[in-house]
Amino acid sequence: MTVVPPRPATPAGEGGGAPSAAALPPPVRDRLVGALRAGRRPAEAAADAGLPLEALEAAAVGDGVLAVALTGRDPHTREAATVLQRAELLRCVALGMSLAAAARAAGVPDSTLGLWRTEDAPFRTALDGVRALAEASGEAPRSRLSAPAVTRLFLQALREGRPVTAAAAHAGVSPSTVYARRRRDPSFAAWMDAARAEGTRARARTRSARRGTLHRWEGRYRLISRDAADD
Repeated sequence: MTVVPPRPATPAGEGGGAPSAAALPPPVRDRLVGALRAGRRPAEAAADAGLPLEALEAAAVGDGVLAVALTGRDPHTREAATVLQRAELLRCVALGMSLAAAARAAGVPDSTLGLWRTEDAPFRTALDGVRALAEASGEAPRSRLSAPAVTRLFLQALREGRPVTAAAAHAGVSPSTVYARRRRDPSFAAWMDAARAEGTRARARTRSARRGTLHRWEGRYRLISRDAADD
C-alpha cells in the first residue's frame, strides 16, 4: 500500500506563485472535494461553494487531492494515492531534482520506485520524458535548493535534528549551495535558523527520553557468579 504524505506548508514567500495564492480555506476545500466525490459537476460544486470555476481549477494546481476529484475519481482510494505520488515525483524531476531527492519529496520508498521503473512501462516512459524535458530546459541534472520541494526536504531534516551537512545530503544538494542561498536570501536564513532551533529542541527531547529510560533501569542489575547462574 502506498500512502501520500501530507505536503508541508510552504513558508511564506518561498517559491511564490499561483498555487499558494489560490489555496482555499480547508472547510471550503473539503466541501468541494465532498461534492465532487458525490458526483457533482465541477461547475456545480464551485457554484455551490460561491466560487467561479476558474478559482476551483486554480486551487487544484497546488492540491493533488482536489485535482483528482476534479477528474471524477475518488481521491481517497489507494489507486488515487499512487497516482498522486507518481505525479509529485514526476513534477519534482521536471523541476530539476535528482530522482532520489524527488522520491523522498514524494514519499516514495526506494523499493516502490524500483518496482515502478522495472514493471510499469507507462511510468518509465513518463519518467524518461520529464528527464528529457528537464535537460532541454537546463534544469538537470542538479537539484535546486530554490525549488520548494527541495527546500521542504532540507528544512524538515533540520527540524528532525540533523546537522546541515546531513540535511543537505538528504535534500540532494551540497552544503555550499545551502550557505550560498543563506547569504543571499534573508528569508531562507530565518527559516533555516528556526528549523535548526527546532532540531536542537528535538535532540534535547531525545536525550532526555534516553536518560529517563536509563534512570528507570538503574539499580535493577546485580552481579552473580557463573556457578550461581548455572544453578
